[in-house]
Amino acid sequence: MKIPLTVINCVYLATHPDHPGFHYVGETSKSAEARWRKHIRDALDGARDKFHKAIFETIRKYATEEKIPDRFGFKIRVLHECETKEERWEKERMEIGNYDAINSGWNTKEGRRYRTHKKVKSVISPRNRGKIE
Repeated sequence: MKIPLTVINCVYLATHPDHPGFHYVGETSKSAEARWRKHIRDALDGARDKFHKAIFETIRKYATEEKIPDRFGFKIRVLHECETKEERWEKERMEIGNYDAINSGWNTKEGRRYRTHKKVKSVISPRNRGKIE
């Protein structure tokens, strides 16, 4: 069953026909369509987000070469409709692994939960313990 792009609280997949085998897996509390449009706006505005660097560079390439509005040739598909943010984060991490989207795709990290864990880990490291305000 195909899940509509307008579903909120989901995990989605982005592909491009010029890059077979390359994938981008994302999660959003909004709809996949709204989140992808935000990625396009951020990329075209020159955003410098280290977690989205690879996909932003690819969006910029097609925006200047093809001048195609909307998705610049990317295909977006909802993989999972989720009930909670924790479920989204877990399914995003799982699908990044299933699609090998870090090694052969545009993802740069395993997902939100991983990034949050690393950030928290650095704050509560032995060197920083007791220094949190």
